[in-house]
Order: sequence, then C-alpha cells, then structure tokens
Amino acid sequence: MTSSKSTKRALISSALALLMCVTMLVGATFAWFTDTASTGVNKIQSGTLKVDIVKADGETSIRNESMSFVNKDGSADILWEPGATFMTPAFKIKSTGSLALKYKLTLNGITGDNMLLKVIKFSVVKADGTEVDLDTFEGHLTPDAALSEALYIKGHMDETANNDYQGKTLEGLGITVVATQDTVENDSFGNQYDRYAQYPDVTVVQLAAGDETAVNNALKDAIAAAKTADAATGKPTPTQIVLPSNTAVCLDSGEATPAQGLTSDIKITGDKTTTVKLRNTNPGSEGSLSYQDGANLTFQGITVDTEEIKGICARGGVVTFIDCTFNSELKQTIAAKFIFSGCTFTKPVSQVGYGCKNVIFSNCKFDTDGYGIKIYSEGNSPVNLTVKNCAFNNSGSAAKSAIFLDHIKDGISYNITVDSCNFSGFTATPTANYNKWAARMIVADSFVKTSDGQYIFSYQTGAEGGSYHKILTGDQLVVTVK
Repeated sequence: MTSSKSTKRALISSALALLMCVTMLVGATFAWFTDTASTGVNKIQSGTLKVDIVKADGETSIRNESMSFVNKDGSADILWEPGATFMTPAFKIKSTGSLALKYKLTLNGITGDNMLLKVIKFSVVKADGTEVDLDTFEGHLTPDAALSEALYIKGHMDETANNDYQGKTLEGLGITVVATQDTVENDSFGNQYDRYAQYPDVTVVQLAAGDETAVNNALKDAIAAAKTADAATGKPTPTQIVLPSNTAVCLDSGEATPAQGLTSDIKITGDKTTTVKLRNTNPGSEGSLSYQDGANLTFQGITVDTEEIKGICARGGVVTFIDCTFNSELKQTIAAKFIFSGCTFTKPVSQVGYGCKNVIFSNCKFDTDGYGIKIYSEGNSPVNLTVKNCAFNNSGSAAKSAIFLDHIKDGISYNITVDSCNFSGFTATPTANYNKWAARMIVADSFVKTSDGQYIFSYQTGAEGGSYHKILTGDQLVVTVK
C-alpha cells in the first residue's frame, strides 16, 4: 500500500516536472538573444579591354592607316622578287584599358593578286631580332606594362617563285591586332578563369585610298562578302571594314541585309575625315528609311550623314554608333537595340523608340538648338531609354527641355533613366509643338528640373478624345533622374 502511494507521488512529481520543463521551453521560444552585424560594400567596377597600334614613339596612333614595307634606306618604292626580304617600320601595341590581355597580329586589307600570298611568308620580328611566324606569334600586356617592345612585320618571297608571279601587285596592307583577356587577374580561386578566353573571329578589310567611285565600289564588295554565308559554317563571318581617311562613301538601303534567316555582323570604321552617307535610292511608303534588316551594324570613329534618310531600319539587329559625329538629324530608330557611345550631335535624335524598345546613350554630347532627344513610339512597349554621362547644351533660343516625350498612345509605356548628365541653356519654359492631328500641350506637372532651373525632361500630351495623342495615364511613364 505504502509502496503504491509512493509510486503515485513519484509519477505525479515527474509529470509536474515535465510540465514545468515544457512550459519553460515554450516560454523560451519568445526570448532568444539575437544580434546582427553588417558592413558596407565597396563599389563593383568592371574592367575594360582596349588596345591600339601606335608608332615607335609609343604615343601616335596609326589606327586605320595603311602600312608599307620599306627598303633598307627607308624608301617604300620596292619591287618583290624571289628571295627578296622587306620589313615594315617599327610599331608598338598599346593597352589603354584596365585588364591584362594577350594579343595576336594579322594582316588585312590586301587587295590585288592574292596568289602572291602563296609565295610570301610573313613573320613578326622583335626588337632584339627574334623572329616568330606571324600565325604563331602571341604578345602579352598588363596595366603595369601596357606598351609592347618595338615590333616589325617581315615579308620574304620564296626563292622558288617562278614566272607565274611576275607583274603581280598587292596593295593596302594593314595590320590588325586582336586581343582577349589573359590569365593574370585573380578571382577567389586563382587566375585560370580566363584560360579559355578566345580571340575574336573577325575578318578585317582595309580599303585602299582612291577616288570616290573606287572606294564606294570597294565598300560594296566588302559588304557583299561580309553578309554571304561561309561554306563551312553556313553563317556570315563578322567583318570590320576600315575606310581610308578623307573619303566620303555611301551605304545604300539593303546593302548590309543578308539572306533571309541569317544575321550579319558588319563594323565600319574610319576617322572624322571619313563620312558615311546613309541613303535609300528607292524610298517606299515609309519615306527614305535605310533598310538594313537582319544586320548588326556598328559605325566607329566616323561622321554619319543622315540628310537623305528618315531613319535606320535594322529589324532583328543591333545598331551601334561609337565615337561618331552627327551633323544632321536622325529621325527614326528601328532595331532590336540602338546604342550611341561617345557620339557628338549638332542635330537632335528625334524619334527615339520608334520601332525600338531599348535605346542607350552614354558619354554623348548634344550641342543642339532645342531638345537633344525626342522620344516617340507607335507600337513598341515598354520603351526603355537610358541616358548616362551625357552633356546637353541648348545652343539656340528654342524653349525645349533636353529630353522630351512627344507621343502618348494607349498601351505604350516609357521607362526613362537619366544618370549623371549635365545641362546648359534649358531655362526657358518648354512650349508645345504644333501637330495637325491633335491639339498639343505640355502639362504643368510634366517638368523635371535641375536645382539651377534646367529643364531636363518634359512631355506633351493630347486633347481629350485624341487617337494618337492622348492624355497620359499614371502607369505609362516612369522617369528616374540620378
């Protein structure tokens, strides 16, 4: 009996103890000690890879120039014959970016009797006299050693060359340096993440100087070859066409358009004395659009003449302008993407977003009478416009904002980002443009201004009941100014 009572007391005591433990545990879930710690993150900066060809002085760029073989006395008046050996003047390769790189040298732009190339062997000669076959030569540059030693291209004509090679000529020799990342910079696991970096597969064509007709014909031939599918790959080969200085050439509508279903990558480069006129010799209902459908077109370092066209239409492709000058208005941008980098405009770009959802302006200068960029779309949505590190100067008296939205239509929205830009001369209140289809007005709350009163952005809207120029709704426009 006594034993039974003792057992019951023990069980009750255990149960009470267990209940107290559970109670304490449940209560403890509401009273854990906690703490956090955080740190700021320094900026993330991507590196740049840029390379140039310079004279032996290490400074003077010879980009886009032709190179000549010379005699021992320095004369370029030479004649090749079996056993003859000639070299180019000294040049150096210069890295102007922030990343380490490796590079190769190729010859380009040679026109004339290509059969001569069968009996001429080319090599790279270093400053110490070391000779390396052109096809196997590879150089390396780092930010700390950004300039190569003096280099030469040597050509030797085979002693066995027979009479079949008499009277032949090769012209327009150019040197192309192709570069890619090198295994120098470290990530968290070492520097081998760059070991599979490939050299760009690009054909470079240097056009020889000549009269306008000859250079135009050479450009047409180079573009025709660039958009023709390679027999081995079934795709066009990416091609850079280098224009001679002090030359004006024409790019007619359709010239860069490849066969249906293919995309061509064509880059046209030159200097500021080189002008490329965009034309449409057979304008249709859309006016004088320069149709280049299916082409990824890049223009670099040239003056672009758009006087005779309404705009550029490269549906399915990307159009890029790098370090170009526009002295005439570009009115329509139709492509998958338009990129303007380091360009100078004396006339506005007036229908940004027309047939293009993504447009980027970076490091550009606008010295215009009134607005620099006018946004306009009739179907693509959303239109994403980024304007970064650009300078806008209103050189006239027109009461315009630097950037303005010209067209409101149902179903179209706009995302506009203006980042780190400068503005001058945009202090007069913007005024509406006359439009024959609708009464137009700039509404009072549409202005985005700087602290000193510069009008960065404004938009025009239409009257009630308009078809193409409607009242703006709240979800149609996002403007971000940094």
